[in-house]
Amino acid sequence: MLQSLVGLAGSTALLAPPALFDLVLRHAHELPSTLATHAWQWLAPWAERRGCDSPRLFGNPSAADQECATALAVEIKGEWDHAETHWLDASDLLEDDGGTHDHLRAALILRHIALSSAHLSSDGVLDTYAEEMLTRSLALDPLDCGVHVRLVQFWRRNGNLKRAREQLEAGLCHFPDDVALLTEAVENALAGSAFKKATASARRLLELDPLNRKVRALVGNAHLSHAVKQIGAEKPDAAKKEIIEAANWLTSVVDQGRMHLLQAWTEPEGSAERLRLAQLAVTNWGGGLAAGWRLLREAQGTFQRVGLTTSAWLLSEAGIDTSKALTHAGLLELAQVMEQESPIVGKGLDSLVVWRKEIARMAAMQAFDADACVRLCEAFRRHQDYDLAEKFANAARKRWPDRPIFVYHAVAARSGKMGRIHSDQDFSDLEKAQLRAHQSKDIRLAERIERLFEADDPIPDFADLDFPGALDSPIDLAKLDPEVFRKVLEESIKHDGGKSFLKNACQDLGDALVRQVERECAGDSKAFLRRLVDLIVTKIVDGFSAPAPIAPAKIVKPQKPIPGQGNLFDE
Repeated sequence: MLQSLVGLAGSTALLAPPALFDLVLRHAHELPSTLATHAWQWLAPWAERRGCDSPRLFGNPSAADQECATALAVEIKGEWDHAETHWLDASDLLEDDGGTHDHLRAALILRHIALSSAHLSSDGVLDTYAEEMLTRSLALDPLDCGVHVRLVQFWRRNGNLKRAREQLEAGLCHFPDDVALLTEAVENALAGSAFKKATASARRLLELDPLNRKVRALVGNAHLSHAVKQIGAEKPDAAKKEIIEAANWLTSVVDQGRMHLLQAWTEPEGSAERLRLAQLAVTNWGGGLAAGWRLLREAQGTFQRVGLTTSAWLLSEAGIDTSKALTHAGLLELAQVMEQESPIVGKGLDSLVVWRKEIARMAAMQAFDADACVRLCEAFRRHQDYDLAEKFANAARKRWPDRPIFVYHAVAARSGKMGRIHSDQDFSDLEKAQLRAHQSKDIRLAERIERLFEADDPIPDFADLDFPGALDSPIDLAKLDPEVFRKVLEESIKHDGGKSFLKNACQDLGDALVRQVERECAGDSKAFLRRLVDLIVTKIVDGFSAPAPIAPAKIVKPQKPIPGQGNLFDE
């Protein structure tokens, strides 16, 4: 039988899952029950008809298997909120079954939910709900090192070093020699200023992975950060000790330049050694505009006030001539350096203060090609230099009005300065740019524009809504217009796409009723949510409605029976 199915499938080349489902359905009575059940699990989510709605077509899938298939089917349609509800139900069923294999499946489902794009930021940071799902998954299956790493990172990024250490210890119990976990141990120790512990963890890690550049950079830069504090506190000897210690860890040319510069600032002003070390740092960095940007960035992170005058003096001390005209090649070299360095955000910091006006004039000259303009916009926006990013984007829009990437950068720069999308015109331009991005199959740009829209959409303030029938005085729920409830629910759906509403609806109405409505709506998500809103509003209004007044019973006097008829009970 199996050979005949394989032969049939082979005769029609590679069959799509819906076709395979129909093929198995026609021959299901010839398959062993276990194999038929597995076939249903694999193929039902892709079936174009019946499929998940008919779990007994062939095989004998369990309730958990049915939920998994339904969840996958809904996820394939792109309706993640509904899919997540089914995945959670499947996980609950598998946990209740109690078997080791079922617990592993439940853990995988929880990790699938937690690591979906719905619960991760653009740079992969977990939200609180994802943390809860991953923690729950570890209770079912503690042998997933990647989950331990993610949870350690989550707690450290949220400032809870105690929980981060607890999670780290739990992970190291199972994976004592894992490089990723030991790296987190170094990061945790540095975050808690436990430098001896960080050094011990780093040395242990380097025994396992001698070429690990990340851990060397972590420990070395931690020592340089302490050197910066000592220089700012005018303690040059203590700073020199930290720089010497950092030299044991840092070996790159860029790091050598930073150490030379910090060491220069531990020397007396005007001394020959100070000048020599500062100029050596610039030489390490390749000179020019990019080296000047590195120097001022370091200075503004070290000294309290570094304005235009101080910046010019520090650059002159290091041998950088600020009167020399900038070149296009020099500006592109700066963009390359800005791409490599992490942003340092602080009020009043401007590492380009000396060259800002000249760079702005270069933007207006329109001397760069489209790719170079994109690169410059990206670099300036990365370091939150929204003013220069906007100037290059606006100039590029004039030359290439049909390129949506420049619309995005111009609006994003203004949004960065204003904290929101600046105007209705920007909003309209961004919508058109997103449409062009979709038409040109530029999915990444379309997603970036969507994230910009989402960042501009604040959490709804229900207190400011103009609810019909709202009262200034205390609200009598029994008299409140049902449209008030409806509008609250609709606003909540707009806020997160209905995710929270759907979870609450399952709790209030019951999973069975919600699924019945979902089946009746046949994949129409708008109709599905509309029906649920109607049901919730009805339930709320009925719950708060005042009971009908009780009518007094009428007392009916008994009538005398007709002579000869008697009473029914006489018989």
